[in-house]
Amino acid sequence: MAELFSFVSLIYYIGLMVYVFFLLLLSTLFFRKYLQYKYRELFLFGLSFFILAGVVYIPFVISIFMLLILGQGLDLFVHAVAIGFSPIIVLTYLAAMSELIFKDKQKLILTIIAVLVAIIEIIHFYILFVYGPSYLGYKWEDGVSVSWYPFVIFYLAITLLIFIISSSIFAYKAYRTNDEENKLKGIILFLASIFFLFGSLFESVIVLTGFLSPITRILQILGASLYYIGFTLPKKIKKLFLE
Repeated sequence: MAELFSFVSLIYYIGLMVYVFFLLLLSTLFFRKYLQYKYRELFLFGLSFFILAGVVYIPFVISIFMLLILGQGLDLFVHAVAIGFSPIIVLTYLAAMSELIFKDKQKLILTIIAVLVAIIEIIHFYILFVYGPSYLGYKWEDGVSVSWYPFVIFYLAITLLIFIISSSIFAYKAYRTNDEENKLKGIILFLASIFFLFGSLFESVIVLTGFLSPITRILQILGASLYYIGFTLPKKIKKLFLE
């Protein structure tokens, strides 16, 4: 319990909870925009951020509260089950992106990605149920954090890569148009991709811990915020930069 209440740990836990709250807020905003405009991609973007929060991060938040109340976080098995569904984010996000930039190849792209996701899911859950969660990762002594082994890191990296590449392509195409609004979208989405990329790198590859951990969350929150702004381009942003 002492580890839970250390100042450095509290910084990490608070940053994590703020980020999860922000992702849920962001998904809610996308859903509201969908109800307003009925654009399918807005719903899919909202769903992607909701899955990101619910599948990847909420189990860690639950572990924090369990550790606080019960003195023990979630079992590694629960984390392994949750993270196993994270590749679905690729499917929902690309479904949204293909509504915008790959419409003519949407079925082909989604079919390929669906097959890839299915293969990853089968392998992941085969390892989980046949060999056990310890073959996928291990929990830290703090009772909250989890480190994943190469297979999980591999498909998480693929998820991130597809996320960044597709967003960058959209940003490039938007910037290349003659429409000033689309150019602004392109710039904002390019910045979003940069922030999100470095935030994810600092979380999973070049891990920033302790007093530096807020940098990771700040970059991720900035990236997610800019994704929302770039895709929806609120009136205040248009007025600020285009009028």
